[in-house]
Amino acid sequence: MTKRALVFCILWLLLAAAIFYITLIINLSFNMFSWHFHMDNFVYMIMFIIVLITACYILAKHTRGRVEIWFSFLIAIALMIFGVFVMVNFYSESVSSGFLARHALSPHWFRITTFTIYLTAIIFWLIYPQNYLKKGSVSVLK
Repeated sequence: MTKRALVFCILWLLLAAAIFYITLIINLSFNMFSWHFHMDNFVYMIMFIIVLITACYILAKHTRGRVEIWFSFLIAIALMIFGVFVMVNFYSESVSSGFLARHALSPHWFRITTFTIYLTAIIFWLIYPQNYLKKGSVSVLK
């Protein structure tokens, strides 16, 4: 494994951790026990999401080696699977009463936006690194 491959694997891991972190913070801020939208840190979260999407785009665009491509594919698939679990969890929540009860459900735009944040890695992977596999510039069977 080359230094470039190692650096890109670490960058993909950091990107996955950052995506997980920002969605965790968003869920804890807006949707902990019940849906409460407030504008305290909303602008910072939006800026951080834009930075993450840009980083994902740049990282996917420059991922070229065989090890880098397959490692980024595993990270993207793991994020997508986690996003599916989060989406299933959102749609299984219900309104309840009592202590720590959920009085309002999260809106659909919040659920879909959170799911889309998890899908950004696989979307950019399908656009860029997957093209290198198609063109044959990276030998898959070495």
